[in-house]
Amino acid sequence: MKRKTRISSSDAALFRQEVKQANPLKQDKVTPYRHLPTAQVKRAPRVDALPLHSESESTMGAGGRFIPDPVEASEALLFHRPGLQRSLLRKFQRGKFTLEAELDLHGMTVTEAEHCIEEFLSECRQRNIRFAVIIHGKGHRASTPYPALKNSVNHWLRAYHEVLAFCSARPADGGTGALYVLLKTAPRDDASARDQ
Repeated sequence: MKRKTRISSSDAALFRQEVKQANPLKQDKVTPYRHLPTAQVKRAPRVDALPLHSESESTMGAGGRFIPDPVEASEALLFHRPGLQRSLLRKFQRGKFTLEAELDLHGMTVTEAEHCIEEFLSECRQRNIRFAVIIHGKGHRASTPYPALKNSVNHWLRAYHEVLAFCSARPADGGTGALYVLLKTAPRDDASARDQ
């Protein structure tokens, strides 16, 4: 065990003198991600996602939309669209790719988070970003065992056609409090592909 070092009275006095003029920050919140000026882009239509397993009548919401079962903070999430290559999915789940974008939803309400995710996915699509991470947190301060943001993000991402897959991140990237998101890339223009 490391021993505590005592600060001499002269060092303490010097420190107090140096920080005497410091003013505390009035606001210490950081914006979740940088809003870059972008051109207006038409948003991709939301579609009903196909579930990984057959759903019962109790998991169908209004309009026949699939609603995933609630998950607890420690539960890992995994979703992928049919037809995704197994090798790509394995690489994706292991975090063997370069993250190109990040969205941190900590401290947001569910409504704010939904709006941020819409903007974030739109910006990712515009920039042709393939791999992103969305940090929703583990909901330790939640009054129920089912964190609202984690469950909402799990539901919302399935509804976006451009989301090919998502899974809980590795512990180094946030574990069950974050999701890796695999996005569709824009189709290449045949004329530009021939020129290369």
